[in-house]
Amino acid sequence: MTRIGNYLISFSYADQLKQVNLAYLCAAGLAGLFLVQYISSIIYEALLSPLSAYPGPFWCQVSHLPAAWQLWRGTHAFWIHRLHKKYGDVVRVTPSELSYASAQAWKDIYGHAHHGKQTNGKEPRFYGLPRDLDNKTPGILEADDENHARMRKIFSHAFSHKAIQEQEPLIRTHVDKLVTKLREATVENSVRKFDICLWYTYTTFDIMSDLTFGEPLDLLQHQNPKYVPWIAAVFNSLQAGVIFRSLRYWPTLYRIFRFIVGKKLREKRREQFKFCADHVDVRLTKDPENTRPDFWSLVLRQKEEDRLSLAEMHTNSSAFMMAGTETTATLLSGLTYYLLTNPGKMKKLVTEIRSSFQSEEEMTIGALQRLEYLQACLDEALRVYPPSVTGFQRRTPPEGAEICGSFVPGNTTLYVTGYACFRNEKNFQQPDEFIPERFLSNTGFDSDNRSALQPFSYGPRNCMGRHMAYVEMRMILVSMLWNFDYELCDESQNWLDQKVYLVWRKDPLMVRLVPRRGLKVS
Repeated sequence: MTRIGNYLISFSYADQLKQVNLAYLCAAGLAGLFLVQYISSIIYEALLSPLSAYPGPFWCQVSHLPAAWQLWRGTHAFWIHRLHKKYGDVVRVTPSELSYASAQAWKDIYGHAHHGKQTNGKEPRFYGLPRDLDNKTPGILEADDENHARMRKIFSHAFSHKAIQEQEPLIRTHVDKLVTKLREATVENSVRKFDICLWYTYTTFDIMSDLTFGEPLDLLQHQNPKYVPWIAAVFNSLQAGVIFRSLRYWPTLYRIFRFIVGKKLREKRREQFKFCADHVDVRLTKDPENTRPDFWSLVLRQKEEDRLSLAEMHTNSSAFMMAGTETTATLLSGLTYYLLTNPGKMKKLVTEIRSSFQSEEEMTIGALQRLEYLQACLDEALRVYPPSVTGFQRRTPPEGAEICGSFVPGNTTLYVTGYACFRNEKNFQQPDEFIPERFLSNTGFDSDNRSALQPFSYGPRNCMGRHMAYVEMRMILVSMLWNFDYELCDESQNWLDQKVYLVWRKDPLMVRLVPRRGLKVS
């Protein structure tokens, strides 16, 4: 009996050993297949892919991981800039993506189609409404070419020169409030230190909410605690959106990550969208005759068949509050920092402003537009500190496209990285220096390729609010420099050490504001 028992035990052990060995063999086989597939993929992407002819680091040519890692760290734009300095005007940054840094690339990637060819469409991974929103109606940012053209035609009335002239008193009201509140605060605050970036943000949000919702958020008046968290959530959602988009390189990982951490983000996103939609509904109820010079009165004056649907109004209002606020405040903050760290430039601008007017009543839109050095400062700030740092991604049509004289295969993601293009020494002399004079005549910068500077993008989908942005930036900066002298605080000396998640992740920009001596305040 013992002998039979020992036999059965040994048989069972041998059987288990065979099963274990078989499992190891299967695992080794699968690992081997995976390794062969991985090595084959590397060989193909590095040597055989149609994009293998384009320069770039080896690991960028065979994997999306380096680009995703830079996106997660908030250093993607700076990393691509370094790659362009090493490899030239076009760089392969992932197996399926090309980044450009030349003036011609703006035209070829974003320009109008010619000779019956298709345009480069928007990259689905980069654009598109979140799937979890109840309203899935595309706005002007997500719309296809046909609907984009329709919406752009409608909104062109709201952003026309005539419309902006009508909106001037509304904008001026908020700019005057900014000056008044800061003047009052300098009396109450003996130190007179302010986060000027925050105050610029309050102003742009009040202006844009007044134009979009028919009433301001009253951030300047009350620093309304009800809305400040909402604004912070807007910026945080942009950062989260960058991380989510980077995970779309790996669909399975994206779905897992979205399932694990996406619930709270989806709730916040719904809250943001509902906030905008509810305010639009109130605006449409409050002013049915459309007498206010805001966006909707100008849109609703169009023929009924040309109007937007209510769902389209909701989606576009959310887009306006995102695109028309943060970018303007960012540019003003960046320009303020560069002026304070270049006192000679600041003095020159202040002299131009204070010698051109006798009173603030003279500072009309037309008068401000004639200040040449102011315009040069704005353009130079857009070059060295562009609010939109990363590239606007496009995808070539299935038949491919010719970009900068070379054929690019179909379904390739491509873009101009603004930060790299604007700091390319082939486009601008002394590219890392803040020199507004380069935009003036006879200053030794005639060889600069100004067509490379497209901070509002290019072509049929460029930013239609660029004229409005210039008006706001001129009015805010001129009024502030007319009323105050600025001094940079020590804690903000290294303010430019920032990360980028689609937009700049800005620290407080602390400045001392000193009311201008001898100025009569009305």
